[in-house]
Amino acid sequence: MNQLDEGISMVAIPSLQFEHPVPESQVHKRAVSEVFPTDVVSIGADELWAGVRWPEHHSFYRHGPTRPDSYLLLETIRQLTILASHDHYGAPSSARFVMSGLGMFTLPNVEEVDLHPSEVAVRLRGTEVRRKPSGALQSVSMEVEFFAGTIPFATGHGDAMIVNERVYCRLRGGRIEEHQGGGRPRGSILSPQLVGHRDASDVVLGGAFSSTLITLSLDLDNRILFDHPLDHIAGMIPVEATRQILRVLRSDPNNELSGAEFHYAVALEFDGEITALVRASGDHAKVQFVQAGNVAVTGEVTVAPRVVAANRPGSDDRESPVRSPTVRPESRREERKSTFHELAAADLFAL
Repeated sequence: MNQLDEGISMVAIPSLQFEHPVPESQVHKRAVSEVFPTDVVSIGADELWAGVRWPEHHSFYRHGPTRPDSYLLLETIRQLTILASHDHYGAPSSARFVMSGLGMFTLPNVEEVDLHPSEVAVRLRGTEVRRKPSGALQSVSMEVEFFAGTIPFATGHGDAMIVNERVYCRLRGGRIEEHQGGGRPRGSILSPQLVGHRDASDVVLGGAFSSTLITLSLDLDNRILFDHPLDHIAGMIPVEATRQILRVLRSDPNNELSGAEFHYAVALEFDGEITALVRASGDHAKVQFVQAGNVAVTGEVTVAPRVVAANRPGSDDRESPVRSPTVRPESRREERKSTFHELAAADLFAL
């Protein structure tokens, strides 16, 4: 028995139910169809397991030829971070969440894992758990590991700061009026087929596309990307924008991210143009999302190996699969600690 087999055999997954999703409010969603966690079981002070059921058929999410939908992985991590904060750490339903970091990494064996049926067990471990003197949760980083059966196929993290309404209002500079929809004009957009979607509403990139500078164009009536009213642009929008950018740059609408690390410094606002600055080299890319001259979100990603059909006419060595990523998001932990959100909130908590 090799070390991997030994590690797999030692995994003791508790009994989890996958039939009914958790309440929408526990993951900050409105549509029950967009809630992926189904169960949560506490194991220790900072350890728990969650059941997750992914949709087998969905208008937005779809598993690629050899790997899971990378946006779905990151959205699941976001939901699990919020769920664990509420269910395991006792964050009240009235608490406001500020995500400062989000990341994921698919393991080299992901192409061999059968994700059907789409029932996934997730091991979670809370780290850097900080509480106020009152005992209320102040911030946490949830490290997660995804299992198909007993086989791990992806890891990730979600970093959240939990504040009350007063602190959140001051952190947002008083800009807490919520918006949803509104039918705002979008201007030109890229063809959905270029970015791996069927519906123009799912495209988040403007039509004036270059390899280094892209303007976002958002449909605020999209009920997947904007599921519920928000006072700022959802943090998952830069994630999807990054994936779509890489799909266009690689001329592969099925391309997925195999590794991703996103930093949130300040919120992206509804009013004001959002541009993405891109630096791509080989299978890696760095993206900065800029609004009003400020870098609001940064992303560093690795794209998955290109899927090349056997004996495809015209294929050559230039289209051979690229390397798998060698650095997991959790190794960049020190770089995530000092964000604008955390520094600003540290001052506000002292008030």
